[in-house]
Amino acid sequence: MNEKKIKIFPSDKNIWISLLILVVIYNLFFIIDLKKEFHQFQYDWTQVKEIKRDSIKILEISKDYLKIKTISSFSPDAKYTYLLEDGNNRYYFRFEYRVKRSNIISFYDVNWIKGIPFNVQKYYTVNTLVIPRRQEGKYKILTVGDELFCRGHAEEFRKNLSKKSSVIFIGQNRDVYNFPHLAFDKNSSSHILNSLSNSKADGYILFFKWHKNKESWEQFKENLEKINKIIIKKHPKHFFWITLLFTGNKETDDIYAKINKLIYGLSGDVAKIIDSNLILGTSSKKKYYDVDGNLSKSAYILLSNEIAKKINDRYEIK
Repeated sequence: MNEKKIKIFPSDKNIWISLLILVVIYNLFFIIDLKKEFHQFQYDWTQVKEIKRDSIKILEISKDYLKIKTISSFSPDAKYTYLLEDGNNRYYFRFEYRVKRSNIISFYDVNWIKGIPFNVQKYYTVNTLVIPRRQEGKYKILTVGDELFCRGHAEEFRKNLSKKSSVIFIGQNRDVYNFPHLAFDKNSSSHILNSLSNSKADGYILFFKWHKNKESWEQFKENLEKINKIIIKKHPKHFFWITLLFTGNKETDDIYAKINKLIYGLSGDVAKIIDSNLILGTSSKKKYYDVDGNLSKSAYILLSNEIAKKINDRYEIK
């Protein structure tokens, strides 16, 4: 009796085809992740708009710092992207903030987009540019606040959230990664309230402190309630308050505790609380503040991860 042999294993041809498909898929995901990580891939280089040109001399330079001497009336703004040219080379950069003394300007938290010059004591042409950042997503999100959303490592919050969920950031300001936002250094609740009056977004994320030299506690308390109401009236799909992370300093933490209590009082069916102290744990001071007293990169990533989970879980305000 003849018995047919049953093939248990796939042919060598099928194995190689399967391996090839896996390699192609892996490379596609790798390229997508690479483009998200390296910011030069996220700029729309076909839509570059030049605002003006100036002449400068580089005095000092490093990975995240640049000091120049201005030759003309150069007054840089963090919302723009800058191009340095010396005839043969082109270097693009953005910065978080700058300090100007006479004709000397120091740029801090510099993000070099394409290359970094190594020659100091050399003259360059500096071009002020508008270069849109490519963004793809379902929800237009406004990150609103003070230095907690525009200084230190705040840009990591938007960078990580853009990778983890389907969001497009909007706002009149730009961070060093060119993400739009609505945050200002030492921003008061009164200014935040005014800036939100004409805003249109699918989602709002609020993160800011009380600046007692700008407004009284009673004014701050009243404004928080008004801010909460004005956003609710806009019927957003997403609305988050982030509480303040304790620092280890009793005086500061007592104030933060009062603010956090106010924030919890605003929560409900619409406003959701992102509790930084629950998310980051009790050892916050050592792990999640840097030497300058700013929240660390890891702190912003963990906070944005929590919001990404809620957005990705299809949480929407009905």
